[in-house]
Amino acid sequence: MSIGFLAVTWLSMGDWRLRGKNLLKSPFFWLFISVYVIHILGISYSENQQRAWKELEIKASLLALPIMLFSTKHLIGKHIQKLLISFIIGALIMVMGSYFFALQGLFAGVKDSFFYYHLSAPWGLNIVYYAMIVNAAFIFLAYLLHHNWKVVTIPIKLVGLLTIVIFVVFVFLSASILQVIALIVLVVIFSMKLALKQKKTWITILAPLLVIGLSFLLVSQFKVVDRFTIHYKRYKLKTNNKDGFHNRRLQLWQIAYDNIKVNPIIGVGTGDGQDVLNKTYAQKGLAAYTKKGNYNAHNQFLQFGLTFGMVGFLLFLVSLLWPLIVALKAKDLVYVLFMVLMILSMLTECILQRQAGVVLFAFFNSLLAIKMLKVKEV
Repeated sequence: MSIGFLAVTWLSMGDWRLRGKNLLKSPFFWLFISVYVIHILGISYSENQQRAWKELEIKASLLALPIMLFSTKHLIGKHIQKLLISFIIGALIMVMGSYFFALQGLFAGVKDSFFYYHLSAPWGLNIVYYAMIVNAAFIFLAYLLHHNWKVVTIPIKLVGLLTIVIFVVFVFLSASILQVIALIVLVVIFSMKLALKQKKTWITILAPLLVIGLSFLLVSQFKVVDRFTIHYKRYKLKTNNKDGFHNRRLQLWQIAYDNIKVNPIIGVGTGDGQDVLNKTYAQKGLAAYTKKGNYNAHNQFLQFGLTFGMVGFLLFLVSLLWPLIVALKAKDLVYVLFMVLMILSMLTECILQRQAGVVLFAFFNSLLAIKMLKVKEV
């Protein structure tokens, strides 16, 4: 609905010739929409046409948002900052809502109401995607505080720092292992940037330790640590099942990789990736996967390789690494942090298989790229 509202607003603004020129001169625009274009091309050799068109619908933001954002001439720094602030406020409202419902659950006798999927239940979000959204809000808030530290008032600084603590604690309570690791990586990168800028190496060491220490201190009474321990034991544990895997994701990755080798060049097509996985699950007697019917590879890179082969995989990789390299050269900290978060998240989730992940990635990837390019033009 929100994308539809943006589209209607964009259509009503007119000035089509100027918008067209803005699109034509932006190489990042063509790179970003190429990820969607390959989905369109993949329909031509897909057997499951119904699923193929459904995939196009889910991923429509990969085309619509770059068109709307890159064609807008008057999108300047202050507008981008307002959009980031709006996102932060929205994320804070959601997190505080989760804490409120968790507290209600605790009083009602729900022992683990502050833990894992209980936190995301009120909003109907997958907890991993929820934690990823909160991590993105953390990035934007840390960037804005750092960027505007000398001009904002003390009350705003205190509110901002308190909000960062709220976000950090939430990510740990979410018990999403990858998102917790991503948070720590983001804090380390941010701290290194501060240390290099201010020539204080102790910041690089102290800041991550404070974040990790404070978070573990606050959540040690919950089952977060237990969840990490269980997963670690699963990786270490020797198994006797026929596939030799105890860890679910390793098994999913191996199945996806084996299927990539069958169609290595152009993959199986836009609509057939899940069907191929489901068929393999059935052949291996993995009833838990086949019952759900949509259990993907849980790795965006493998999912892309399965669907579009090496051609699609390399295109997707370039669409991520090229902007990241340019952002590193431009010393655009917020864009670097966002791309690191997205790439890390894609290692254990197919974030472009759900609209929550598609919209988050497509919107802020385009928005931050525009911000970086406008700064380079100045």
